[in-house]
Amino acid sequence: GAGAVFAEDTTPRLLPRVHDGELDLAVVTDYPPGLPAHSGLTVTHLFDEPLWCLLPTGHPLAAHAVADLAALADELWVEDYEGAASLLTAAAARAGFTPRAGVECGGWLGKQGFVATGHGVALVPRSLVPALRPGLVARPLTDPPVRAVHGAVRAGERSTAVREFLDAVREAGRGDGAAGNADVPADPNTRA
Repeated sequence: GAGAVFAEDTTPRLLPRVHDGELDLAVVTDYPPGLPAHSGLTVTHLFDEPLWCLLPTGHPLAAHAVADLAALADELWVEDYEGAASLLTAAAARAGFTPRAGVECGGWLGKQGFVATGHGVALVPRSLVPALRPGLVARPLTDPPVRAVHGAVRAGERSTAVREFLDAVREAGRGDGAAGNADVPADPNTRA
């Protein structure tokens, strides 16, 4: 039978592993915008995903169904590693401010911990909203930054399992991203 090996890493590190045959596929993001060039790979756009703001439950904006990024201008931010911070910087510039970094942390669990303990607020992909720990809320933004999610395979890859996996990721990404999270309002125009 077919087995699967999963690896979490950054896009620039995953693409060479697919190219070299170490991985059959990679689900990668253009976070920051623009994928590194890699010959010998086929990269397919799967879906676009908005980023939401991650807040501790006691934050004043936690009571709102939708948050305005400009309202977070005075906050400290838990930023991602490497180039991902540029997405926050660009979104903040559109909202009229420069974000102040409080913590640099790219890991999902660490990011949640820093936000829950009051060390900052963060931007998170909508797809991670259902996995929030207690003490946190995620809110959609009025003008959210968006990241593109892609599947990368070796050129000529014809595996049915790979194709079906990428189809499942595409379908999941096109969903509402909030299923299973009771704290995310079904109607973003209502207050939580």
